[in-house]
Amino acid sequence: MKLSDTPLEQREGHIAYINKRWSQLSELELSWGGEPIKYLLFVNSGAAAAILAFLGTSSQVRALLWPKVMLAAFMLGVVFVGLYQAVRYHRIAHMYKGWRKSVSRYYSDNMGWGEMINGDERRSTAWLNLQVSLAYIAFACFLLGVAVGMCNFMDLR
Repeated sequence: MKLSDTPLEQREGHIAYINKRWSQLSELELSWGGEPIKYLLFVNSGAAAAILAFLGTSSQVRALLWPKVMLAAFMLGVVFVGLYQAVRYHRIAHMYKGWRKSVSRYYSDNMGWGEMINGDERRSTAWLNLQVSLAYIAFACFLLGVAVGMCNFMDLR
């Protein structure tokens, strides 16, 4: 139902919903997903720094392959966190831009309420799988680095 066809009471409810959604999207843009990503960045970059220090301890250690594999895994984890952040930014920007366009079309009577809400739902899930996958890949890189270390540290003499 278009804005002009909507009863006044329902129109006020729709406008209240629109304003609430603006606020939600703004908050998402500023803070969504920050803590888990900080964790992934800190553990991968911290582990990479520790492995670099470990590699610097002796020429015997530098000759081994597995510390370099650990370093590569942790560095890849940092790269995937960076890719996650890029996808996150573009996903939220896409949602916000689409919502702004839909609201404008709704207010100008070129789009119905249901169409506006359905479009928002589609935009909300766009790129979500990629974003979540990148976070899990970054975590998998950390786990791989830890596993390589656990399997090989006992061999040092």
